[in-house]
Amino acid sequence: MLSGGLSETNKSTQPSERLLYVVRVYSILAFLSLITFGTLHIVADRNFTVGYLEVAGGLVVLLNLTILSLTRKIVVAKNILLFIILSFLVLMLTSGGTQDTGIFWFFVFPITAFFLSGKRQGIWWMAAFFLSMLSVWAFAANHVFEIPYDSITIRQALISVLVVTFGIYAYQQSRERLVGQGVESRKALRNEKVQAEVILQHIDEGIVTTDPAGSVLFMNQAAEKLLGWDASDLFGKKFVDIVPMLDQEGVPISPESRPLRQSLLTGMPSTTIANYRRKDGSAIPVSVASMPVTIDDKVVGSIDTFRDISEERSVVRTKSEFVTLASHQLRTPISAISWLSELLLNGDAGKLSNEQREHIDSIYQSNRRMAELVNQMLIVSSLDLNTMPIVPQKFDISKVAINIVKEQQAAHKAKKMQVTEHYDTALPGVLFDIDVIKLVLRNLLSNAIKYTPKGGQVILRITSSHEEKIRSSSLGSVVISVSDTGFGIPEASTSKIFTKFYRAENIRHKDTDGTGLGLYVVKSLLDYVGGSISFASREGRGTTFTVLLPLEGMQKRAGSKNIDTPGEIGSSTALTSENKSE
Repeated sequence: MLSGGLSETNKSTQPSERLLYVVRVYSILAFLSLITFGTLHIVADRNFTVGYLEVAGGLVVLLNLTILSLTRKIVVAKNILLFIILSFLVLMLTSGGTQDTGIFWFFVFPITAFFLSGKRQGIWWMAAFFLSMLSVWAFAANHVFEIPYDSITIRQALISVLVVTFGIYAYQQSRERLVGQGVESRKALRNEKVQAEVILQHIDEGIVTTDPAGSVLFMNQAAEKLLGWDASDLFGKKFVDIVPMLDQEGVPISPESRPLRQSLLTGMPSTTIANYRRKDGSAIPVSVASMPVTIDDKVVGSIDTFRDISEERSVVRTKSEFVTLASHQLRTPISAISWLSELLLNGDAGKLSNEQREHIDSIYQSNRRMAELVNQMLIVSSLDLNTMPIVPQKFDISKVAINIVKEQQAAHKAKKMQVTEHYDTALPGVLFDIDVIKLVLRNLLSNAIKYTPKGGQVILRITSSHEEKIRSSSLGSVVISVSDTGFGIPEASTSKIFTKFYRAENIRHKDTDGTGLGLYVVKSLLDYVGGSISFASREGRGTTFTVLLPLEGMQKRAGSKNIDTPGEIGSSTALTSENKSE
């Protein structure tokens, strides 16, 4: 607030400084004119009376200018200057000046009077001018003394000066109106700025604004408290160079990958969740969003908001730990039901009637769906707790994909789906976690088949690309795309499609067995390992999901294994009624 007060003081002194400058300029011009013409009258015209008076007047102007510099009494100095100019204009009228051209100097006075004194005082000075000139004219007309000009010349000169006076008055009036409007506008802007600063200072979320280079311009109190840095430590310095940002493993994130730098470089908003290292060395989990500020399509800075998610993480951890515990406890009865169902369906406990087989098969299939739900809940819990292990290894991703396709075709055999596969023969060996790849492929293919009408088409493509990148610094991506000719995603559902437990309206009545976790798991998994997913869809025409995985591979993470394949919770060896009939 101190800097704001100083700026207000500086702004209030600016008009006085401008007027001081104008008075000095006019004084110097008056001094040079009087000294020059006085010297000419003395040397060339031998008119010593007028010449000495002009030289004396020039010296008085110089003295007035000197006093002004010492005392800075602008009003007194400008009035003395105007009086001197008016006096010598009277002298020009009575003496004629150089070859009777002194009357032409009349036109200087309206400009000087209005520019130095403003509209109102300028009128009074012009009144004094006309009164003085008319008085001299009257005395001359009554032969009190002689002047070198006839009445017609004086009349025309005074009328011309009057016209100029009205013109300059109108100009000065509009100028002062504009200046007044400018003052009011600046005052309103200052008030709005103060109000905005008060609001920003007392808002709960941390806010930092930067210039195009990422140097800090503003930092509110919430940001200081949250990030543990004083605003004075960061003003004028690059935020990403001072405040470290860490990933979930505590490894510093490079400046180029941080949201602030990304928003400034791309002109697009950037958000993420990460840890920030405070000045005291401690770390705090923060949700950060960086919004670029653009003017005329040019990025001129950024506004970054920071929100403490420590409490949210604690709640999520508690909830996830409960879900994990409950899910693990459910595994035992699910496995028992699965084993007993298989036993009965295989005929190990005696031959079943068709009706008995049908009922037990329903139990078995429902149990498998429950096993799948428990498994997905365990995955979600591991992701929420950041405890899912990632074990990168090189493997043939196309072979894994072929097996997953066969698995899904067998699981959805009744739909007679046509699955087309395209694999890049030059796929590089990349360090990926094989379980993550299986889960991504299984969920995407299962969704594509499940939500495509019988006899439809699904296309799986796996390629590599050096042009498609998740980050600008990446070498490229392994691109996995799954396309279908299914029901598609309604436009109203596109923003929610990766939300936990969300199912689009157009497929709820077509398939009642879905959990709404599949796409959420895929998105969360890819975020966890540094990948990305996007989609394009038209309702009634089909959908294409595109996954990008960096060619640099996945980073190894320690954790506890909670990922199971569909058959690990409940055995997959049971014979369904369909299998038996074959």
